[in-house]
Amino acid sequence: FFATVLRGESPDTPEVVRGVFWMQDNVTAPEQIITLSDAEWRTPSSGLKSTRYNWTRDSTLWGSTFYCMPFFKPDHPAIGNLRIEISPS
Repeated sequence: FFATVLRGESPDTPEVVRGVFWMQDNVTAPEQIITLSDAEWRTPSSGLKSTRYNWTRDSTLWGSTFYCMPFFKPDHPAIGNLRIEISPS
C-alpha cells in the first residue's frame, strides 16, 4: 500500500514532508493517512495537494461526504485542494 501511494512523489518535494503521515489524533476531520509528496510544489516551501488521491478517510457519513466534496465541484480551486505552506525553522 505505501509503495503505491508514494509512487507519484514529486522530485520537488521538500525533504521534511516526504513519506506517509498517519493522522492518529486528528479528531476534527475524518482523515487517516495522507501523503504530501505528490503535491504540486510551486516553491520550496509551498504547494497545492489534491485531496482526491493518497488521502484516506473514515468509513463514516462525514468521511464519505469529505471524500465526495471534490467531485461535486471539480473546477473549484478551494474544494478538493489543500494549500501547503512550510514554516521556516
